[in-house]
Amino acid sequence: MKIEFNHVEKRWGKTKTLNDINFTIDDGDFVAILGPSGCGKSTSLMLMAGIYECSSGEILFDDKVVNNVPARSRNLSVVFQSYALYPHKSVLENILFPLRYIKPAIPAEKALEMAQKVAEKVQVDHLLERMPSELSGGQQQRVALARGLIKSPKLLLLDEPLSNLDATLRHSMREELKKLQVELGITTVMVTHDQLEAMTMANKVIVMNHGALEQVGTPEDVFLRPKTRFVAEFIGSPAINILKGKQHEQSLVVGNGKIKLHRALGEDGKDVHVGIRPEGILIGNDGYQGRISDAYIVGREWMLRLDTEFGELRAIVPAHCNQFAVGETINFDFSPEHVHLFCPSTGLRYCSLAEQTDRTKKAA
Repeated sequence: MKIEFNHVEKRWGKTKTLNDINFTIDDGDFVAILGPSGCGKSTSLMLMAGIYECSSGEILFDDKVVNNVPARSRNLSVVFQSYALYPHKSVLENILFPLRYIKPAIPAEKALEMAQKVAEKVQVDHLLERMPSELSGGQQQRVALARGLIKSPKLLLLDEPLSNLDATLRHSMREELKKLQVELGITTVMVTHDQLEAMTMANKVIVMNHGALEQVGTPEDVFLRPKTRFVAEFIGSPAINILKGKQHEQSLVVGNGKIKLHRALGEDGKDVHVGIRPEGILIGNDGYQGRISDAYIVGREWMLRLDTEFGELRAIVPAHCNQFAVGETINFDFSPEHVHLFCPSTGLRYCSLAEQTDRTKKAA
């Protein structure tokens, strides 16, 4: 199912929670709506579901406006954060529940066959006689998913589906959900504040902030080519380094250091915010020097904090590379594709240093 938002707005009294939202989700996409609490992502999901009504604008399913189509007629399913299983019903009864509203009624034998098949897909077929209180969090999640899939919806909406699970179970469920979505080919929209979920599960990411769209693109696009400073800061862990600079001739003066530009961004004295990804700091390369003020290992990576002529920088280095000690002075340079230049007033990105090089070559 193809989904379109055309100039969609949502207001509660005088408070506007969504402001002129426009995007397209293609049939078969797995899309993550990503953003901090209060950004409007869950409101967008509820509008798709038909639980909320638009204040203005249009929502289209397969090129047909559905603003006035009730939720039960939209051929979709919603899996909520809380799972919303009926505690007095067995797993089988919970899975079967949506079928009671289908007309004409599905014969009991056929319904049981459908429940068995969908339970096998999500690996709960051995739990059909249990009650929800007898299930783990991961099992409850799978039952809620089976209930959402039993009527073969064209659109599956997931509202923070993994947030109640522990870290290990979240990892395995990410893989299972992604595999299942590819297998079934159902257009899926997931709301999350967890960038790792969004970047590893979805083929398209919609980043929102304060009820507005910041960027729509592939996970690679939003990480390597963020449209705004907000996107650059929200995506990436540890967060991107943001430094204040001024243009001087064909360089940016940042702190007591200079970063060479391939072409000027404007007049001398122009303020520029410089974003440097921690993974874009190349430790050991000649260029600059910094003193390590903190160093620790997280999994397969060193996390370094450097005192440099530009100011304090966070850097990531593969753990197998070297041993690092606090107080040590090291050489480093920047990877051009991980250095982004932003307008301080609008937050919009001008370009990366790598894009500056590319544009200069084309102009030549």
